[in-house]
Amino acid sequence: MFSLRYHARRLKEDLAATKSALELRKHLDTGHADLDMLPAIFRGKLMGVFFATGWTNLIGIVLGGYLQYSNQNQWVGLFSTPALCYFVTAIGFQIGWFLDNRTIYRNAHPDPAHRFFELQRDMLPVHKAALPVAIVFSTANILIAGPILTLITLINPEAGKNTPAGALIMLVEFLFIGGSFVRIMGDFFDKYAYKLATKYAKVCSQAWNR
Repeated sequence: MFSLRYHARRLKEDLAATKSALELRKHLDTGHADLDMLPAIFRGKLMGVFFATGWTNLIGIVLGGYLQYSNQNQWVGLFSTPALCYFVTAIGFQIGWFLDNRTIYRNAHPDPAHRFFELQRDMLPVHKAALPVAIVFSTANILIAGPILTLITLINPEAGKNTPAGALIMLVEFLFIGGSFVRIMGDFFDKYAYKLATKYAKVCSQAWNR
C-alpha cells in the first residue's frame, strides 16, 4: 500500500484491463469471445464501471454542502458528506453496472423483479468491499479536516460556519484515500471477476449458441 511503484504498476494493469474489456464487450454479446476470456472481461468491466461512475462522488459532496449551508452548521457537512459520497457512488455503480450488463441479466432472468434481486446479489460484495474504505475515509476526515475546521471556527466563527467542508474532504481524499481506494477495489475486482465469470459462463454460452 505504501509503494508508489506498486500503485503505478497496478494502475497500468487496471487501465489495460479496462481498455481490453471495452474492446471485447461487443464479442461478449455476439458470441465471439472465448469462455477463458470471461474473467478478464468481467475484471475490465468492473474497473470500467468503477472509473466511469467515480464522478458521482461529487454529487455526495454537493449534497453534503447543501446540508451544511441549509443548517448553517459546518459539522453537519463534515459528518454527512462521507456517508453521502458512499451511498451516492454505490447507487451510481449499480446503475452503471446494470446498464453495461443488462443483456446478461435479461438472458439470465426473464422478469424484471428477478433481474433486480440478482443485481443486488452481485453488487452486495462490491459494496461490502468499499465499506471499510468509507469508514476509513470518515475517520480521516474527523482526524484531519475536523481540527482545521475547529481552528477556523475559533479564529472566526462566521468563517468556520461558511467554510465548505466538502473542499476539505476532497483534499483529504486526494491526499490520503483516493489512490488506496482504487488499489483496494482493483485487487478485489481481480478475485471477484472469476466468481462472476463462473456464475454467468452458462448464460453467456447459451446466448452465443442461439
